[in-house]
Amino acid sequence: MQYHVIARDDATADSAAATLDEHGFEVLADYDADAVLVVLGGDGSILYAAREYDAPTILPVRTGTSKGYMTSLDERDLLEAVETLESGREGVDYHVERYRQLAARGDGLPADYTALNDVCLHHREPTLAAEFEARLHSEAGTRAFEELIGDGLVVATPFGSSAYFRSITGRTFDRGIGVAFNNIHTPRDAPEYVRLPPSGRVEVAVTETAQAATPVLTRDNDPATVVLERGESVEISRAAETVDLLRLGRA
Repeated sequence: MQYHVIARDDATADSAAATLDEHGFEVLADYDADAVLVVLGGDGSILYAAREYDAPTILPVRTGTSKGYMTSLDERDLLEAVETLESGREGVDYHVERYRQLAARGDGLPADYTALNDVCLHHREPTLAAEFEARLHSEAGTRAFEELIGDGLVVATPFGSSAYFRSITGRTFDRGIGVAFNNIHTPRDAPEYVRLPPSGRVEVAVTETAQAATPVLTRDNDPATVVLERGESVEISRAAETVDLLRLGRA
């Protein structure tokens, strides 16, 4: 196997890469899609890797005080984990968890606007409400919400259901797409969340803007936001892109 190591700071990545190299493992200076991407950090580092690298196979390793709820290995476990990958059997000594990302499509969005955790619509100003409509499509039909006013909408994957989705709903899920309605006050009977099957689609459009501030679309922990103009429609569904996480032990 080959390995490429990344971390939030170069010193951490360089140190881990040197350790692997000293123990005879092949470490690449540049990323290759066939290599294992060793991601040092917390959950945010996994999201960054999913966003920046094409269909990566990630070995997530928690470092320092990083919060890594989706990470089962600490930095001290790195050598043992790599040795297991090299000499062990897939399905017995280690296994691969494959996660499908979300894709958001719209005229104002980049072509590769994908997310491992979630895609969110909310007002750029935290003191103001977003005004939008949403249509939730599935094989059973379409559920339409013509006027929604509140803090926004969160469309999450099973991987991301333990993050923002859970903070709103108190729940997680392991299949399909989760749609959380964040503090919606109009209409009063808006659901807290809706579960869609894997083939489901969510269509949202901004209906109004308030006090010269603008609703935005965000994904995962990406600091960049996308401004949504009035009437602009965005469709969110499962993407073709996947992320593989390597775990020790059986599935």
